Amino acid sequence: MMMQFDHIQIDVFIDTFRVNKLYSLSVVSSSETPIDLANIEIPAEYVEVDAILKGMPIKIFAGYYGSGTWLCFSGLVKDVSWGRTVNIYCKDLMETLRQEKNVKSFVDASPAVIMKYLLVKAGADDYALSDSYQPLKHYFVLSNQNILQAQRLMQSAWGLQWLFYREPEGQIVWQPLEETERFNGGEPVLTLEYGVNLLELVPTENSQGYLRTFLLPFLRHGQVITVIDRRYWASDVDVLITKVNYLYKNDSAEMIITWRILNR
Repeated sequence: MMMQFDHIQIDVFIDTFRVNKLYSLSVVSSSETPIDLANIEIPAEYVEVDAILKGMPIKIFAGYYGSGTWLCFSGLVKDVSWGRTVNIYCKDLMETLRQEKNVKSFVDASPAVIMKYLLVKAGADDYALSDSYQPLKHYFVLSNQNILQAQRLMQSAWGLQWLFYREPEGQIVWQPLEETERFNGGEPVLTLEYGVNLLELVPTENSQGYLRTFLLPFLRHGQVITVIDRRYWASDVDVLITKVNYLYKNDSAEMIITWRILNR
């Protein structure tokens, strides 16, 4: 994908208010937690007091003029603090799955069947659940748990290590990594090369590490990318993205990607 890495375009919409001036932005999405987070800082003089309130919907698009933008966050305002700047703390819409508590017994049920019941009950109609075989539990009880708590209970009860997240466009995913659309059969979606479009690479222990590159808002955790850095590896290496952090400040943008080497 050819992109022009200048003329950054960040569009933030909070309910009916469009942010015209942005100081800083951070969006974090990790495979370790189902809820994405966003922090935004804007000048107070550009905002009326009642323009941004807790509970308002927010969408963040990022990209470059001439190349287009991508929806990288969709959620709700959770907190607002006012001073010389307005600081806005947001969580994605997976947060709404905390609201409804569930008291129910399931007999001879699989985790996908239970999750489907819970999501439909909560009003979610766009989801991708694993179709892999799982043994039926003769008896599984929810005693006043929300969906996020129920998911953790099922992960433990069935010994699952499935990813649980919400696409910014709305689909809720609970699947093994290999089944997800993001994983794409392990095919890399992009190549990053040190000195070309990779600014910094820091390997850590256990075949993991992080890297810093230009803002690439179409990259998500669960995707595979190829990394070229002859300082560390004699050949190209495919890595799995486990966390992304989109960053914008002072009219410049970049992203931090946490990764682990993909075992073929």
